[in-house]
Amino acid sequence: MTCRQFRNLLPELGDSETNVAPPEVVAHLRSCPSCPALLERHRTLRAGLRRLAAQQTGVTAPPKVEALLLEEFRAKAESWRRAPVLPRPRPASSFWPLPAGILSAGALAAALAAFLLWNHPPGTRGTLSPEATISAAAEDAASLDADFIPLPYSYYGNGSLLAETAAGADVVRVEMPRSTLIALGVPVPEGGDSEPVRAELLLGAGGMPQAVRLLE
Repeated sequence: MTCRQFRNLLPELGDSETNVAPPEVVAHLRSCPSCPALLERHRTLRAGLRRLAAQQTGVTAPPKVEALLLEEFRAKAESWRRAPVLPRPRPASSFWPLPAGILSAGALAAALAAFLLWNHPPGTRGTLSPEATISAAAEDAASLDADFIPLPYSYYGNGSLLAETAAGADVVRVEMPRSTLIALGVPVPEGGDSEPVRAELLLGAGGMPQAVRLLE
């Protein structure tokens, strides 16, 4: 079994409670230095999403947030529909399917973006003073790399991501449920899952959170 074949099976393998790995998968995990860590990260993300979903049962976003998200999704879908499809030949060896763990993290990113829209709608981002916002945006890439923890869906084999984000960085200060940070794989101090944690989020293009810095 190759690493590509393993990644294609990752969605089914990630649910350890209901699936038993086939012998060829077990053999690959024993011989591959990187796929076991990928499987463990996928399972951690899935468990975090389940905890987050359980805690958010019965919680709904305001109608204006739902309308805003639907409008954005429809605009994106329309732009993709109108975009011309151009053939781009490339070597087969250069294609690697996106790991399912990153897709799960993408779903978590959407939930985090909805959380920001709900708790910090446009026009209320001034939780930082103007001076603090300017100072944060002016930090160089080295400082960002040292202080911020990249979120899993934004930091995949690209060590220069934060350096690229720094030029147009926008920082917001929020209080987030501890369980949300745990689901994102961010190390947090011990405490109850429902306890809020003060943090700063580094926002990239389109307002999507790219990294987090804990303030506690």
